[in-house]
Amino acid sequence: MDPWWFERDAFWETVRPALFETTRWNEAEREVVQALALLGVAPPDRILDVACGPGRHLLPLAEFGYSATGVDRTASYLAEATVEALARGLDIHTIHADVRSLAGKRPEMAESLGVDATNGLFHGAIWLDTSIGYSPRKSDDLDALTAVRGLLRPGARLVLETLGLECGLGRDSAASESPPEASVEAALVDGAPWVLQRRITAEGWMEVRWGPAAGHPVLYRHRLYSASDIVDTLRDVQFRNITLHGDLTGTPYGPAASTLVAVAER
Repeated sequence: MDPWWFERDAFWETVRPALFETTRWNEAEREVVQALALLGVAPPDRILDVACGPGRHLLPLAEFGYSATGVDRTASYLAEATVEALARGLDIHTIHADVRSLAGKRPEMAESLGVDATNGLFHGAIWLDTSIGYSPRKSDDLDALTAVRGLLRPGARLVLETLGLECGLGRDSAASESPPEASVEAALVDGAPWVLQRRITAEGWMEVRWGPAAGHPVLYRHRLYSASDIVDTLRDVQFRNITLHGDLTGTPYGPAASTLVAVAER
């Protein structure tokens, strides 16, 4: 299993049909409304969308009147977002970069956006769809969170959504040495059968085999943060006033939650 799978464009091209199928695009506007309520912002505030992909959340942010900036490492996804924004008559900003590389780049970003960032650049940031915990080095997550915090204005919030360890164990019952039959799921993506096979290791990693059943499903793993781990990690990079939720509507977090949502203040 390639530990650096997330840096390979081929991976993102393989899973793109499932990540961004029509039903997920249809859910985007509702998710953005919920995330904005947690951020406590109002148009035309500047919002950063971390790991924005082809703009599933970035485009609704712009439609709602926010100054929307998205960062992603996959150039083809950003090109998609730009084309769609032009088609809709929307003004978005995109940055082709690993979010870690944005540390210390606030002056350059402020210049490119044409704004004064003396007291910070963004009024809020969203980081959705389990886009953290990819690297085998936890220090990379700390570096990425530090970079995001450095771009926020004092008091601005980050809404971070990921699959929590408690959620994962609730789905798969327990860590195991080999994938149990119950962990194998089948689905149709654009009419083609896909397979999803996953297990949680004793170390808290989710190992996944995912992709077209008739092709070559990709193999990867990512870190699952527990509730206490994500709080400690956010505190380690100086975020404060951290609250946890079980979804973007603010329901309580626990094993039955659909996801782990952390709201943290700069």
